Amino acid sequence: MSNNPYVEDTIVLNTSPLIVLFKAELEFVLPEVFKRIVVPEAVWQEVSVYADEAFKGLSKATWLRREEISIDNRIVVWNLGNGESQVLSWALRKPDHIAVIDDLAARRCAESLAIRCIGTAGLLVLASRKKLISSLAGALSQVRKAGLYLTDDLVERLTLEDKKDI
Repeated sequence: MSNNPYVEDTIVLNTSPLIVLFKAELEFVLPEVFKRIVVPEAVWQEVSVYADEAFKGLSKATWLRREEISIDNRIVVWNLGNGESQVLSWALRKPDHIAVIDDLAARRCAESLAIRCIGTAGLLVLASRKKLISSLAGALSQVRKAGLYLTDDLVERLTLEDKKDI
């Protein structure tokens, strides 16, 4: 476990956080914040469809572990995508892993099954607390430009909280 009380050791990543972090050139925070990073096979396949900078970066990343994951029946009934379903199934079976998911339906599923989860914005808050990024507001702007939907209200609340921690 890290010395930082805000940092967990293990995560399982969904597609959209991976794509936006790579597109925003912020993927470097992942291995700095987390010791163990799992990417389900379905997520790998979803990212590989585009053959863009996210897939190129993912293919070269030595800090992740690619896993084939069967989908738990408790997740199937939620009718989520394969990536989200594998991420949540892994986290359900391995409670020491945090699911990294931005999709609202998947986050509701996680909440109903008591699966710990965090979104891309939450990852950036952790990176900011570890001083891995110079500006949380700047990083949030980068992921928004890369395609992540974040409300102005959420960005404002996160950046105000971050300033209080300094």
